[in-house]
Amino acid sequence: MATVKILHFSDSHGRMPRKPSDDYDVIACTGDFMADDDIAWEMAHRGLDRVPSFKQTKRFQEKWLAENIYSSGRWIGKQPFIWCAGNHDFFDPCEMLRKEGVEVYDATNCVQHVAGLSWYGFPFINAINGYYMYERLASGMLDEAETFIARCHDEIGGMPDVLLAHAPLAGLYDEDKHGKRWGNSVLLNKLMYLVADQQRLPKLFLCGHVHKHGHGAVMNGMRVFNSATTANIIEVDT
Repeated sequence: MATVKILHFSDSHGRMPRKPSDDYDVIACTGDFMADDDIAWEMAHRGLDRVPSFKQTKRFQEKWLAENIYSSGRWIGKQPFIWCAGNHDFFDPCEMLRKEGVEVYDATNCVQHVAGLSWYGFPFINAINGYYMYERLASGMLDEAETFIARCHDEIGGMPDVLLAHAPLAGLYDEDKHGKRWGNSVLLNKLMYLVADQQRLPKLFLCGHVHKHGHGAVMNGMRVFNSATTANIIEVDT
């Protein structure tokens, strides 16, 4: 058995967080890596212009990454980089980062095997207003959760070691500074069904989305961490 040190960050929105000084083996991002078009969104929220389209925001983010690819690649460095998209990620950065020399593994909606661990990325969030990526109503979220569980059972015979979810689970680090909760109750219920069926949960549940981070909760042996706007080192045994 070996211990893997994961540098987990989330919700950087183009502003990479300060790295801890300790060493780590892999980097995992749980979404909202890309920069926001702040001017366009501010105008939209004030009713001064239409909400930016998906294509418009994707073009903005592609241009932003092209202009910042060197600094982004240097921040990530030589360690493997495992990515799950978030609702603010309209452009997939993986191919551009790969061309910059980053060892990228896109875990969004699929299983990846890195550093002796299995990983799966679940990008979906509760519906907000239809302006963002990966929004789902309850029925759609149920379909996505069932697809995730079925895919993992087919490919690895159970849950991954690390579940990278953009949104937190309901009741676990999901409350924003205004007291509103954004957690995923559908995914929580599906995981609890697995517990009732005496199936193991992932060793780690890493998330972001809610910009009020928290660390250390344990749910039926699964350790839960929200690293939104920060970067933290988390150890896990293979």
